[in-house]
Amino acid sequence: MSDSTEVDEINDAQIQMEIRGEEDRKKGISAVNTITRACNYGAGKEVAQGMIDALAHEHRTLQQDFWRVIREVAEKYADFPHDLRNEDAVKMCGEIKKGEHCLPRY
Repeated sequence: MSDSTEVDEINDAQIQMEIRGEEDRKKGISAVNTITRACNYGAGKEVAQGMIDALAHEHRTLQQDFWRVIREVAEKYADFPHDLRNEDAVKMCGEIKKGEHCLPRY
């Protein structure tokens, strides 16, 4: 195999990884939009229960991955600008960010 062919294969793989990453990012945006819209009318407890019910039926590894994602979101949200409307959420995420976590990182 020539050096040119190897470079082309590496470039193709990188492009595919970037495309998949962008697709996954869009899925994350869609998930947040779905959850926040469902919570918009004070149905947070019902939404939480629905999420717990659904999570209980997922594979154990996916359950752990779900919580890794939630932790990652919380750690980043801790640095978000805030006012009185989201101050407590940002503070809670700050506590998560400072805390010890037993889940391994990605």
